[in-house]
Amino acid sequence: MGALSDLVPLADLGLTDGRLLLAAAVFIVGGFLRGFIGFGSALVVVPVLSLAYGPRVGVAAFTVVEIAAIVRLLPDAVRHADRRTTLPLIAAIALAAPLGTWALANIDVRLMKGVISGTVLAMVALIALNWRFRQAARMPVVLAAGALSGLIQGSTGVGGPPVVALFLSRPDPADTIRGNILAGLGSLGLIVVVVYGVFGLLTPLVLWLGVLAMPPYLIAIGLGARYYSREGNRFYRSAALIVLAAIALATLAATLTTG
Repeated sequence: MGALSDLVPLADLGLTDGRLLLAAAVFIVGGFLRGFIGFGSALVVVPVLSLAYGPRVGVAAFTVVEIAAIVRLLPDAVRHADRRTTLPLIAAIALAAPLGTWALANIDVRLMKGVISGTVLAMVALIALNWRFRQAARMPVVLAAGALSGLIQGSTGVGGPPVVALFLSRPDPADTIRGNILAGLGSLGLIVVVVYGVFGLLTPLVLWLGVLAMPPYLIAIGLGARYYSREGNRFYRSAALIVLAAIALATLAATLTTG
């Protein structure tokens, strides 16, 4: 621990007050959801990390950890994704993400905590209500979804649901839908990591949190995927939405009652 404490004080890392254990626990829950339902880990991890470490550290640390999941899932996405749709989407994400990251880097920390929790609640509500983009095959809608995801991801770290809703709205085969979602979310994460680096958000604290959280996150992803394959999808969606909504409400309440 000597070399680690030389770079990042143990108090900042949260080792002395239990925040690091909380981070590990929430990454396990989020990783299980990622493996179980394919997305949604940010809706669990980002609000809790933002409350524990502040939104700039919480959002950036989650994005660093997501790199491992992206590397694992992206090859499958490349095989099945529709490049005529995903490439324009990725371009829109790349253009919009810096604006969202500027907001994260410059707006008041307490305000951003509230924005993150509110965004999580909105995304959970959209998923719960089976929200769909109309005319999802039209290129302007694809570009708008990419831009919206880039803005939300850059500023709050939970920009995945617009991409997911877009591709679930299209009459594509299941393999193509899954490949498109994986490609969109994977590219979203990689683009935002680069943008965070440009804005100076990848601090030693962020990188160490990412490194320490990566192993339990990957293990939990594997367990979630195994559980899904064995139990099916009879009740996973309702259970996931209940957990996500409860965490978002608790985080928002804590944000409003603390300074």
